[in-house]
Amino acid sequence: MVMLAAAPSKDQALQIMKQRHDAMEGLGKAMKQLHRGLDATPPDVNSVRTQTATMASTAAKIPSLFPAGTGPDVGKTRAKPEIWKQQPLFLKKSKDFLAAALALDAAAKTGDMNKVMALHEDVDKACKSCHDPFRAPEH
Repeated sequence: MVMLAAAPSKDQALQIMKQRHDAMEGLGKAMKQLHRGLDATPPDVNSVRTQTATMASTAAKIPSLFPAGTGPDVGKTRAKPEIWKQQPLFLKKSKDFLAAALALDAAAKTGDMNKVMALHEDVDKACKSCHDPFRAPEH
């Protein structure tokens, strides 16, 4: 028998939503810093490695940042209700993003900036493929 976790209280939900917001904001900043590091001449390998590590660790947390009961009906969020209505698709897109982020981080660890340049587009595409159906535009 599978036991479902109890929905969080409103206070717990709001705390999770803040953690989610902070994590996603940090992920966006890491992506911007990654692009700056790659655009530098020569590329800033240490900065790139720092950013890809942040991206990979955050990507691994994404599914846990969206438990049931933390949607727009609880508080302000750009997370669309479709995340919970289309959970299998959301989880697949999260896994795709994680795979892309891990590959990027592995390339950065080797110092192969040409490979990082090639792979960062996969991360950008995976990010967009999840944002399009699951993230509301900023108001």
